[in-house]
Amino acid sequence: MRLPRAALLLVLAGVSACGDDAARAAPAAPPEAFARAVACVAGPRYFPAPLEHGGRYRTVLTLLREKRLCPLEAGVDEVYRFTLVPSVTPAIAMRLSRRGEVWTMISRRAAEQPKSRPRPEPQELWSTHQRVLTAGEAESLRGALAAARFWSLPAKGAAAPGQDGTSWVMEGVRDGFYHATERWEPARGEPAYHALGLFLLRLSGFSSPELAAR
Repeated sequence: MRLPRAALLLVLAGVSACGDDAARAAPAAPPEAFARAVACVAGPRYFPAPLEHGGRYRTVLTLLREKRLCPLEAGVDEVYRFTLVPSVTPAIAMRLSRRGEVWTMISRRAAEQPKSRPRPEPQELWSTHQRVLTAGEAESLRGALAAARFWSLPAKGAAAPGQDGTSWVMEGVRDGFYHATERWEPARGEPAYHALGLFLLRLSGFSSPELAAR
């Protein structure tokens, strides 16, 4: 039985509407530049993308009073966080946030725990530096991120963690996407990534064995 023309048009219109609804409901695939990233949304995890040693890093960042990067704080357009977790010396976290054209850097370092106080008060566990980047520093930051190809890097490096050294964790949020990388002593295998970390360390104002060994 052939449907009347009017009925056929109604059926076709319904099929088209369903297709439009499905297209609207489907999540947008990340662009090629964010192929290794995940959506930056609020969730139960401290790190939206799982890290092999995420539990250890979360403990360090909680000690340093660092919050989750996702979702972004109101007014923040882009953010990066570089965390150094040495096996011996105090950990350091550096967070750079962009609001419009202005970059602000907040660096926190855990203090040495005196042997006489195995359980010092929380305020004794860290010190903080805060500063605004100059236009030249902001341009250098962009260049260092591009040279390291941060958004294209795999989450895990080739070197396995050892007993004596430093873990490097770099996170970033941009255009609604989150990416994180973790490396163990990346100086030899990834020179651009290593250079990016040293650049951020110099900006932080904190001393570190990584800078001394450069």
